[in-house]
Amino acid sequence: MERLPVDTLVKKVTMIRWSPRKVKEAMDKTEELVNRILPILEQARQVVAEAKKIPCLPNYMTDRMSSLESDIESITGGVFRYSNTPFKGRLHNRIDYIRSELPKEDLAREQAEFDKLVAFFNGDTAKAEMTLNLGKPKPREVPKEQLAMGWITGKPEPNLASNETEFEGESDELLSEV
Repeated sequence: MERLPVDTLVKKVTMIRWSPRKVKEAMDKTEELVNRILPILEQARQVVAEAKKIPCLPNYMTDRMSSLESDIESITGGVFRYSNTPFKGRLHNRIDYIRSELPKEDLAREQAEFDKLVAFFNGDTAKAEMTLNLGKPKPREVPKEQLAMGWITGKPEPNLASNETEFEGESDELLSEV
């Protein structure tokens, strides 16, 4: 009989305690709100650009206004002056980065499960959300997959509630040598 490698026999189980779907939804809402304020920030940038054209404006004021204009552009996005290539603003870049860091498989699995529950509850997302959360571990609860870690490592799990330490006997020996 042919032996299979261990990694094909034992599937690594990683359980995350947070909801990638909720993070994605939060980023979608954040992006929607950011898109609402971008036109206002663009108007502010245009006002600053016009203010820089005030006659007899000292250089130190023009410099400060240019800095303000650059700060607004870094948030809203724009076009690089030297290469004429467009760039996204910092807010959109941060949102995209957060989305790129979401675990794709967990997100897809949770979204599919949520969609099934929404269909089951005839569009009631609150009931679907509540049902989906029943399977998630509570914040201080240790997932079943991690309960055996003491057995795997050969060391007992640390008892954080106890004041005992591993080095209890050694400290007396070290003090007697001094």
